[in-house]
Amino acid sequence: MEILVADDDVTSCLLLTTNIKRFGYEVVMVSSHAEVIEWLTIQDHSSIIILSDALHNNTTETLCSQIQKLPHFHYVLVTSKQSDTDHMIAILQSGAHDFLPSPPIPAVLKSKLKIGARLVGLEAIKQNALDQAEQANRMKSCFLANMSHELRTPLNAVIGYTEMMQEQAEIDARAEDFDDHRRVLLSARYLLSLINDILDLSKIEADKMSVYIRTENLRGIIDDVVATAVTLAEKNDNKIKLLYTLDDDVIQTDKLRLVQILLNLISNACKFTYNGKITIQVESLEGDSPGMFQIAIIDEGIGIAEKKLGNLFQLYTQADSCISEKFGGTGLGLANSQQLAVMMGGEISVTSQEGAGSSFVLHHPKAS
Repeated sequence: MEILVADDDVTSCLLLTTNIKRFGYEVVMVSSHAEVIEWLTIQDHSSIIILSDALHNNTTETLCSQIQKLPHFHYVLVTSKQSDTDHMIAILQSGAHDFLPSPPIPAVLKSKLKIGARLVGLEAIKQNALDQAEQANRMKSCFLANMSHELRTPLNAVIGYTEMMQEQAEIDARAEDFDDHRRVLLSARYLLSLINDILDLSKIEADKMSVYIRTENLRGIIDDVVATAVTLAEKNDNKIKLLYTLDDDVIQTDKLRLVQILLNLISNACKFTYNGKITIQVESLEGDSPGMFQIAIIDEGIGIAEKKLGNLFQLYTQADSCISEKFGGTGLGLANSQQLAVMMGGEISVTSQEGAGSSFVLHHPKAS
């Protein structure tokens, strides 16, 4: 293991390095703060650093702070002749791990180098485990993406052929067959939505999700969403109400992703509301958020306890485990929607009161 020694006093540097080599370590010597950063920048592993508190041209606190910002862990020992407690505390708070007396006491030096070597070794083990976990996560995301594509192709064929058979059953007035085809379509489309969520998740985790920002007419998008929302609302005898007060309809967005986010929020509102009203409110944001607009999806459903709101946008989670048992769902929709909103320069916020409904608000820039 190499140990970096930074000291511009030749005598003290030679004394220190001689003792270090006696303990079986290799030594690299530099004489300035700039050389410390330069050497560490080209390293691809953790290391032990011994800094002299008497180095010129910079403060030890500043150098320790710079070292802590580097990508790898570095165990920092500071040699100092000072006994100023406030100064020593400042150095520790800036990122140093311990002090060495100057001139060095061999037994103390050996002990602290042993501690440093152990910590550096543990850091290497941790980093290796993280690298393996990230690689496994990438492989999982790749598998999910490939599997999702493989499932979507035959499922789209099932949906297409079922729609054709449903149309023919309607023409032939075969009511029982028509209802059977409707059930197949509902199940197939639900399964397709789950597969799409998994595909989006895999793209986001693999950093392969893209948004394509173009100039769009927001009112046209909202009208299309409302038309679909009416069908979603009818399942639980809900009504859709639109409040649109935006003056300028021209925005820049990814239309496909914006529709995906809104339908996800509206679908959730419809799922958790019975014989109620779902309000879609579109308006400009003034004051602290100029250049932004918001789309609020407000329902009169079961609501969410305040202590559970923090879990809503986490992957694989729902506000309550009982919800997934009663209403279904994977816990991916809101997490994916939040990621897509952020990618388009916005975010989704939520307020809710248990038993009184929820309000999910998409904040979106008018121009990217």
